[in-house]
Amino acid sequence: EFLGAELRKEQSAPLLALLIWHGFLPMCEPRLELLLAKMHRKRCVLVPAQVHIGRKVRRQAKGFSLTVDRAWSEVVKGIQEHTFTSRKGDNWLSDSLVAAYEAVNRLPHAE
Repeated sequence: EFLGAELRKEQSAPLLALLIWHGFLPMCEPRLELLLAKMHRKRCVLVPAQVHIGRKVRRQAKGFSLTVDRAWSEVVKGIQEHTFTSRKGDNWLSDSLVAAYEAVNRLPHAE
C-alpha cells in the first residue's frame, strides 16, 4: 500500500509529479525524511459542475467562496497545525515535503 523513497526537495519533484499524476497521495515520514506514496483503493472525485448545492445550504453559505491557487501557504499552515497523530506537529506534511511540492510547481509544464 505504500511506496517509499528518500525525500530530496528539488530532486524529488519529478517523482512527486509522477506519483500525483498516477493518483498517489505523496506523504512524508518527517523524522526519516522518507517520501511515502499512498495509494487509496477507494477515492472520491467531485466534479464542481456536477455538485448540487441546495437552496438552504446556499443561503447559509452566503459570504463564503471556493478559490483555487490563492492561499497555498495558509492551507499548508492549517494542515500542519491541525493534522497530527499523537502529538502536535507530527503530521504527513513536513516542511521538506512542502518544499518538494513547491518544486513540483516550478517544473516545466508539458503542453
